[in-house]
Amino acid sequence: MRTPEQVVSLVRDAVAQGSRGKKSAFIILEDLESVEGSVTKCLTELVRVAADAGAHLVLADPSGLARAFLEGIGGAEPFVSLEGNRRIG
Repeated sequence: MRTPEQVVSLVRDAVAQGSRGKKSAFIILEDLESVEGSVTKCLTELVRVAADAGAHLVLADPSGLARAFLEGIGGAEPFVSLEGNRRIG
């Protein structure tokens, strides 16, 4: 299990590595339900980090947590959630 801060730090590092090659980073996240602490805080920060860096985030989330988050905020580019094989948001 990782805290929201640890997840955001890992994604921030991955985005920074991807931006060195002058390409947009494309990050796929899984196991959202294993985040220890506030999932909403984690997702909010991830959207901010991705938007600031021009990165794209895909969340493979069978739990429905990402769908609920996206519905709550009315969607967020560049954040995409996959639930099973379906794209949400």
